[in-house]
Amino acid sequence: MSMGVLLLLTAATLLAGCKTIEMESQWSAAEMKADGRTTDWELTLTGFLEDEGIALAVCNDAQRLYFLVRHNDPRWAQAIRRGGLTLWLDAKGGKNKQFMIRYRGGHSRTELGLAADTSQRRKMPPPFDERFADQPQNRKEKFTCYQEGRIVEKGIPVDGSEGPAAGFAIQQGIFTYEFSIPLQESAVRYYGIGAEPGQTISIGVERGDISRDELRRAGQGMGGPGGRGGRGGGRIGDGTGRGGRGGSRPMPPEKQEIWIKTILAAAPADVDASQ
Repeated sequence: MSMGVLLLLTAATLLAGCKTIEMESQWSAAEMKADGRTTDWELTLTGFLEDEGIALAVCNDAQRLYFLVRHNDPRWAQAIRRGGLTLWLDAKGGKNKQFMIRYRGGHSRTELGLAADTSQRRKMPPPFDERFADQPQNRKEKFTCYQEGRIVEKGIPVDGSEGPAAGFAIQQGIFTYEFSIPLQESAVRYYGIGAEPGQTISIGVERGDISRDELRRAGQGMGGPGGRGGRGGGRIGDGTGRGGRGGSRPMPPEKQEIWIKTILAAAPADVDASQ
């Protein structure tokens, strides 16, 4: 298992369908590249929310927070491609939605078909496999940032040149999203959390924020009432293009929100945190 120890996370609080969990942030000895590949995370504790089918990991160094989200559900992959995967960062450890980054995009159609086939046979998290490495030339992605009182939601580069960075890859049918966010306070055209090692922060994770029109369009590709498959025709697709007479689009899941509370790791005694 290349992702280190896998922990089963349970909700500490459940209010109005919004879960709050506690996770340990581990110290990263070197800067991690947000490319969606898990090779940087091999020694990191990974939490798994069984009911949501999502694996999470968090670590930091003196300058940046690193956050990993993984799942193997093609429906969620479609929802993130359309509605985005959103992170809210609260430097005070609450649930304030004042600083946000959102990634929309991910897989190509070919990759989705390969991932859907593989996810039927495997449990997460599998080891890295180059056969399912990302193919950026076939993708459309959008990365945005919002900060209350400073900027409206605006597009920023995924490479981290304005602070936050994001990356995506598919590894043996597992959809992997990786984020890197500066800990320092935001400056002009450079956006950060405003926190430091040893501080308690919260990370809100939202996925599946799809509009009603998008839900309706997705439903038209399915059999049954309102779909093109005719009465009783077709079935829910698996995203591979073989869903049935009514089409192959999987029904998008409902919006989901999870909050993670973590204490940012401090540098070990033998490490110079200023480097």
